[in-house]
Amino acid sequence: MSGRKIAAATVQNRTQTPFWRWIRNKLLAVDRLPITPPPGLPTADGKAEYHNPLRFPKTQSARAGSAEPPTLPGGIHHIMSENYYYTRDGRREVKPPKPLYLSDGHHAQYATHTGEVLTQQDAVQVNKGPSANFGLEAPTPGFGYEWKRTLSMSKHFGGLGKMYGEYRFALAPNEQKAFKGFLDQAIVKVFKTYVWYEWPYYLPQCIGAYLIYDWAKKKNYQVGRKNPADYANDQ
Repeated sequence: MSGRKIAAATVQNRTQTPFWRWIRNKLLAVDRLPITPPPGLPTADGKAEYHNPLRFPKTQSARAGSAEPPTLPGGIHHIMSENYYYTRDGRREVKPPKPLYLSDGHHAQYATHTGEVLTQQDAVQVNKGPSANFGLEAPTPGFGYEWKRTLSMSKHFGGLGKMYGEYRFALAPNEQKAFKGFLDQAIVKVFKTYVWYEWPYYLPQCIGAYLIYDWAKKKNYQVGRKNPADYANDQ
């Protein structure tokens, strides 16, 4: 492998502005105190230079294939060099998956995961039960397990209302009506929850507010009442 780089040595690498370089040097302690060791090997003037750890194109070797091939004697080395990037890269050995269904708008074609073509009768499976549906070439999701409701299970469904509270299980979409029970849930239920069932909590406050109002009313009447002696000389 030659010493060629991706970019020429004359390329200027990106760097930060002087302000950010000052912050970087302070955080990385590049400018050490005299009593502390330098951050790297000192140069000819005795000072240690900060080396940016980032990799730039002019410091990276050229890509494989762009450099001159090595001069090696014939043997196993040539076989390894020619076969390296083919067998060591798994992306070259993985094939795309086989399509299970193809359609051009007029005809449909079915196939297995191995690429074998199937007829429509064999591809479109029906629910034949767990024993017949399991183990298919390309099983349809949901066709493996069968569930049936029996009369003995009805007693368990009766407790769903208590278990899930206000959530309702509809048998069909048309059973759900828009804003059904809105007034009961938004007005009646709120009034019962925060007013009707909590009246012992509001009773002392209401009594205290009434007593304060009655005292203020009487006090206002006494202050605003006129003295007859002040108006004895009025004509």
